[in-house]
Amino acid sequence: MTDLRSFLEDTYRRYHRPELISPDPLEVVRSYQDPSDAEVAALICSAYAYGRVRQILSTLGIIMGALGPSPREALLKGEDLPAVCHRFTSGPDTCRFLHGIGRVLRRFGSLKEAFYVSSVPSSRRELLSSLEAFSRLLGEASGFGNRFLLPLPSGGGASKRWFLMLRWLVRSDQVDLGLWPEIPASSLLVPMDAHMFAFARSFRLVNRSSPDLKAAMELTDRLAEVDPVDPVRFDFSITRRGILGPLDD
Repeated sequence: MTDLRSFLEDTYRRYHRPELISPDPLEVVRSYQDPSDAEVAALICSAYAYGRVRQILSTLGIIMGALGPSPREALLKGEDLPAVCHRFTSGPDTCRFLHGIGRVLRRFGSLKEAFYVSSVPSSRRELLSSLEAFSRLLGEASGFGNRFLLPLPSGGGASKRWFLMLRWLVRSDQVDLGLWPEIPASSLLVPMDAHMFAFARSFRLVNRSSPDLKAAMELTDRLAEVDPVDPVRFDFSITRRGILGPLDD
């Protein structure tokens, strides 16, 4: 545990810095000053956060550029929404997805209210339940159900993009936005991408052979032994270390 704690805290100290965000979809989210726009951007940017980062940013540049300075207002109007292809996501599905977000905004007023529709989740179990309902709501509103773009946690997959969105929206520091502070950071799960899974396997923190939801739970539990209040605070720095390699102090 001492070696793990030292590695995590050293990695956090070196890499958890806003100047190391780019290139990353989070830089797009952080470009919006209005929280109602930023939460919409967080949903869209996390949904398309698969594939090579340059391709992701190119896709997001087209989508967010078409939505203009206020993506929330553009989606509320629901006019001339872009039909952009991105790897497994077709142009028509992008358009349906954006229309679905608009329908949810018109019904609930904000994505936060849609996520909190039953109650504010205060534990991991409650967060997964709220996320399942939120994903189903968007899948129904979009008209294409819960395929790749809107996975259900109950399917057992890592739900990496959902947990990335929640990290951005719940945690609050110089990297993450903290727009949904009512949810405790202790209830978050690690967004299990290739860098996090490689880290987890190298430290023998997970028993799973693939980066699925159970692996994300196992790793989050181990990180919580170091920081029970905010175990996911190490996510950004670990992934940046995996991408950027060694940095000088």
